[in-house]
Amino acid sequence: MKAVSLGKDTLEGRAFLVEGDDLFWTEYALRFFIGLVPPEYAELNLKIIDQLNSVDDIADATQTFSMFPADTVVIVRDTSYKPSEKEKARLLEIAGGLEEAYLIVCGKNLVSTPALKKAFTQIDASRMKPNELQAILPRLFPDIKIHPAAAYTLINFCGSNMAAISNELIKLKAYKNGGTITESDIKLMVSDNAENEIYELTNALALRNNARAYEILDRFVSRNVAYAYMLAALCGQYRRMLYAALSPLSDAELSAATGVNEYAVKKAREAASKYTKARLKDILDTLTAAEFNFKSGVMSEETAFKTAVNKLLIN
Repeated sequence: MKAVSLGKDTLEGRAFLVEGDDLFWTEYALRFFIGLVPPEYAELNLKIIDQLNSVDDIADATQTFSMFPADTVVIVRDTSYKPSEKEKARLLEIAGGLEEAYLIVCGKNLVSTPALKKAFTQIDASRMKPNELQAILPRLFPDIKIHPAAAYTLINFCGSNMAAISNELIKLKAYKNGGTITESDIKLMVSDNAENEIYELTNALALRNNARAYEILDRFVSRNVAYAYMLAALCGQYRRMLYAALSPLSDAELSAATGVNEYAVKKAREAASKYTKARLKDILDTLTAAEFNFKSGVMSEETAFKTAVNKLLIN
């Protein structure tokens, strides 16, 4: 179950494992469970364990009798504690005997065996795909107005990291004074984390360092950066490199003529110097053909991207 899908009607069982690489979704899930306890009962019915001394701490917290007519919620935030084999068996016993308490564990060190994983409902706090995030942003931030294209760009700039997206949206809301956030606002106010890695990728391809290129690509994929975004970014970078290679203008002059940052022009020239002009043209043709193929429905964006990049790695 994804953290975003949590609701009173979707809960299955009483033991939960929250695991993933996006702190926003971890905190989102924990806030949901904390919200199950009425504020007036929280002092006794909400128990948060930041550091475990033993699994007995969990047993004590979940089995303590409450005088209030509400379930106890026990949250174990300690992600480093590694239980002994005896404690794993004890935790399995605790998870199976929960009747008036919810147990929520963060991280996988405690819930590490197949039997424990079966006993705990897993809540996915990983980064979501860009199209999934774009669809739910209005619900998550109902008081922030953002154009769909701006949302898509922001998501990719932040590598689908909702913690980063949330921080940027708060800043953008203040910048726009409640107005609608546009794509231009994103490009002006938000640093594109993916852009620097595109520079790294084109440099690795130029040096024929396939191991490094695959490492960067794997990083993009693990962060759920959209294939369409990566393909468009590569097209833009190689187009910039070709312009830089062909133009007699200085970096400053070319920057002024194209509206591209002078540093970006300089980096494009450095990368372009590792290719012949004919090779740059061939690469750009390959990338633009791939972009056309997915936009026209001939290929999925993933297939188009991988086909084009494989050609660059092989040739």
